[in-house]
Amino acid sequence: MLAGQHLRSITRMLGPQLAPRLMPTLLTGQLSAPERRRAALRVAAGQALIVVGTHALLSASTTFADLGLVVVDEQHRFGVEQRETLRAKGSARTRSCSRPPRFRAPWR
Repeated sequence: MLAGQHLRSITRMLGPQLAPRLMPTLLTGQLSAPERRRAALRVAAGQALIVVGTHALLSASTTFADLGLVVVDEQHRFGVEQRETLRAKGSARTRSCSRPPRFRAPWR
């Protein structure tokens, strides 16, 4: 759900001239099979330069071509290995959608 909200925000921020050129694309496990296949093809073909998603981004069948930005929902479930998997797939930059846990000083 948050991934979809982030996709809409990014698309809105890019505006009507940049959004079609950068083609922000949603890739999550909640998409129907045909929607997910279309999204994966856009990402693999290099049409989508921005991808917003969840653990579906780590799927062995998901490949990236000429990707500029990855926005990951459920970042709290991502560890060092998952981030390295994204880097190895060719994602240049990643951005977390999840807030980091709050630190509370023990002396408070």
